[in-house]
Amino acid sequence: MLETNQTLVWLYLGENEISDEGVRILTQTIENQNHTLEL
Repeated sequence: MLETNQTLVWLYLGENEISDEGVRILTQTIENQNHTLEL
């Protein structure tokens, strides 16, 4: 489980080796759990 960050508004993933499936899971988690990060 990721830590909760109440101030995160931007997340750069450009140089990470994350698969398409990883991006999908991360996006779903952000949509459901995050209240500050803009998609």
